Amino acid sequence: MESIPLAKLPDGIWRRVADHLENARETFGADGRTARLGATAIPVYRPDMKRAAYFEIEVPVRDRRTAKGPASGFVVAAAGPHDWPISHWSLGAEPPSATLATLAKADGNDIERVYRVDALTYVGETRGELVARLGEMPLQIRWPSDDPTAGRGGGSGAPSRETSDDRPDATRPKSTSYGAQDGAGVEVSAWESWEQLKKGYREAYAPLMAALAREVAPAWENHRLLAEFGEGIFSGRSVRVALLEEGASFSLSGDGASAVVVKELKRPAGAAAIELVAGKTEQDHELDFELNVRYPSGRKELLRFFVISPNTRSETRASGSAGLEGSMR
Repeated sequence: MESIPLAKLPDGIWRRVADHLENARETFGADGRTARLGATAIPVYRPDMKRAAYFEIEVPVRDRRTAKGPASGFVVAAAGPHDWPISHWSLGAEPPSATLATLAKADGNDIERVYRVDALTYVGETRGELVARLGEMPLQIRWPSDDPTAGRGGGSGAPSRETSDDRPDATRPKSTSYGAQDGAGVEVSAWESWEQLKKGYREAYAPLMAALAREVAPAWENHRLLAEFGEGIFSGRSVRVALLEEGASFSLSGDGASAVVVKELKRPAGAAAIELVAGKTEQDHELDFELNVRYPSGRKELLRFFVISPNTRSETRASGSAGLEGSMR
């Protein structure tokens, strides 16, 4: 099965996943406190895309599976704006690639490539043949005319939000159904084979994939704005920032640097994070600052932030930042 080091991931994915895990820690109690990112990522494909559409990153939680859950959870991040930035994740279920590998091994097979064909459906493939499947296959859709939007009120089938599923496997929904809201003239049927699904995937689901891309566009724009203009911190409040490697050195620069205190947070081996605490200030404009991080591997990061107080003019960054309440790094 393909795998690549996190450092070789396309720009932004490692940072996005690390921040997601850091922000989710407090929600999951003991599992959240021990969770860390694995060292590699598994490329995950979609039949209508030539390059990897997603990357699955293992999240080790405990030494071995126990009654409390699996040894590892996972995060599946989209490689581009065709799906939610964080498309699927769980600390209570093992990585889809690991489940597929177990299923394939039971039949004497290995897996060369992993596909995600629906919100909760993954396929393991070897030499072009399906050798393992997790979840139910979506049905083939035949639209009523050459115009795939005709005769229907809209499509469903792509996840309507970032998908998190921490329920036991037996109670998890197996698939997201595809279809038209009014069903007029739409025909659905089972695919005859894995090969047929791959060849017909684009035609069958293009309207739904286009709708999904439109739905997730604001989330991707939010990420872009945060990278360009920075994340806001209200005076007297704080934000946690995941570090990509242990042993990193960091410093602050810019007008707002003197208004911020950096606290190192206790994290499990293999993880690291800091907290940026903004002092209580009163100013009529944002105080910009930058977090400069240097890692033992030689990797460098520059993350932008700004401090805002109750007296800050709301029009100061009128069309810039993605905002404070809705920020998503």
